This record gives sequence, C-alpha cells and structure tokens, in this order.
Amino acid sequence: MCVGGLPRGVRLVSGSALLHAMTLSMTGFGRGTHTDGAVEAAVEVRTVNGRGADVTVRLPRTLAAHESDAAAVVRERIGRGTATVTITVETIAATGALRVDADAARAVADLLRALRDAAGLTPTEAPIRLDALVRPPDGFPRPLTTAAPDDADAWPAVRAALVQALDALDTMRQAEGAALDRDLRERLATLSGLADQVETRAPHRVAEAQTRLTDRLAELLGDVRADPARLEQEIALL
Repeated sequence: MCVGGLPRGVRLVSGSALLHAMTLSMTGFGRGTHTDGAVEAAVEVRTVNGRGADVTVRLPRTLAAHESDAAAVVRERIGRGTATVTITVETIAATGALRVDADAARAVADLLRALRDAAGLTPTEAPIRLDALVRPPDGFPRPLTTAAPDDADAWPAVRAALVQALDALDTMRQAEGAALDRDLRERLATLSGLADQVETRAPHRVAEAQTRLTDRLAELLGDVRADPARLEQEIALL
C-alpha cells in the first residue's frame, strides 16, 4: 500500500552523498591577467549549464594556433558545461616595442600638406611639425604602431592568465554551489518532515476511511448487511 505517494517502508533520506557531488554551480565568471616581459594578457571565462563540455574561444588571430590548447585547458577544469573564453593580448610600450610605418608617415605628411594647400597657407605659416606625425588627428594613419607579439611570446602569458581566470571561476562556482547545497538540504529536510507526518497519519487515515465507509453503507443499506470481505476490499483500494 502507498502512503502519500511513497511505498510503505520507503523513507526520504538526507541525500548528503548526492549533494556532495553537486557543490559546484554550473554558472560562473572568472577573469585573469598576466604580464610576461612586454606581453600583457587578459582572459575572461564565462560558464553556463550544459550537458557536455562545450568551449568557445575568442582570441587574436596571431594566437589562432593555440585555440585548441586553450579549449583543452578549460575542458579539463570545468568538466561539464558551456564556456565562453575571451582572450586579449597587448604589448606594453617599451624601448623596441614601437615600430615606424614609413608608408603611414608619408601618407600623414601628404594629407597635412593637402590640408595646408586647401586652406591657402604657406609652409612658413603652417609648417608640418613632428608631433603632428607622432600624434596625427583621428582618422589619419598611425605612423607609430605597437609591434604585435608573436604566438611564441604571447602564449605563456595567455596560459597563465587563463589559469588565473579559471581559479576565479572555481571560487565563484563553489560559492554559488554552497548556496545551492544549503537550499537543497533545507528542502530535503522539509520533505522528510512532511513524509514523517504522512507516515504517522496514515494508519489513522485508513481507520477513519473504514469508519466513514461503514457508516455510509449502514445509512444506505439500512437493515441489509454488507459483505465484510467486500467491504475490506473497497477499503484497501482507498
């Protein structure tokens, strides 16, 4: 016989063993940065719920060869879920980190001369100064550019920043997982208490149903005596 939807003798358990394996939330965010020489890498990792371990990596084209490496590191850490990884790399300005783009320098000088001529000014009135080439107006070519690091120089910094971001991600997932754990334990405790009440109440419910049915039959049948065996069968079905 079932009592409140549970087979007789079956009790709700705390589920501590199950919850122990569910302490990490599937949703989280982590950010990491690392500087290695003239290379500064920043990595952000976002995760949401997912059945498999799906990883999308967004990174500069110069690091395309390491896309699978980054994805493998993330899969190993998250186990399951959908992760989006955003990687940015910059070169820190330093001696040797800047290069001169001669074509861009000539283009800026030509544009400045064209503007001067269009304005009807002479070279004496509006000379082309070096600072106009170093810091040209918006929309002009940039004669001074930052040398992009090659993948051999950038990958160690990126990997270190990625590990840092995953550490921060784990911290957030553990915090959210602990909150979920507490909530589930409270709900399980409530259900267990309700199940105890149902189990305590069940014997009285059967006796009350038997009394109601007997009284109702006596009212309907009057002096006609009901079959006791059939009566017990109907009570069992209830």
